[in-house]
Amino acid sequence: MFRQALDPGLALLLSPCNSVHTAFMRFAIDVVYLDSQWRVLAVRSGLKPWRMSWGPRGTRHTLELAAGVANTLGWRAGDELANALRPIKG
Repeated sequence: MFRQALDPGLALLLSPCNSVHTAFMRFAIDVVYLDSQWRVLAVRSGLKPWRMSWGPRGTRHTLELAAGVANTLGWRAGDELANALRPIKG
């Protein structure tokens, strides 16, 4: 919140989480809803500021990306991201 933009090289993983809001945000984001096995359940592209979005039944994790990144990566429902997501340890 309160940022001017989201770096296309970064993502925010929220877990456990099955819904997001973009209140106080100034830019659109892509939202990827994942189940407990890191499979993509749904992708919401370009979620605009001041909106809410709920994941489908079974959502366990929510990944927020800069708008357009999910489409560029070609992520679609059914994709498995278990090996694509590597948390930064710090």
